[in-house]
Amino acid sequence: TMIKSLEAMRDRPSMIDTLKNRDFKLHYIIGRYDPLFAASELIAQAETLHAGYDVLELSGHMGYIEEKERSLACIAAFIESV
Repeated sequence: TMIKSLEAMRDRPSMIDTLKNRDFKLHYIIGRYDPLFAASELIAQAETLHAGYDVLELSGHMGYIEEKERSLACIAAFIESV
């Protein structure tokens, strides 16, 4: 069910230590009004991991739909940077 899926995502183990030791670039696209993941926490996580990030100021959890053009621009800029 949807509830079980959300609980599984919430309860999964942290990958922060694994991501700290990565050998690839990482970039977050964050919805300012995401009801599942607080933007402030994701920004802090990105900064901890020395990862890039963009904040979609008009989006919640589905920025690729809510701000399609901005999301595509963020993805394109990231691809250009690697």
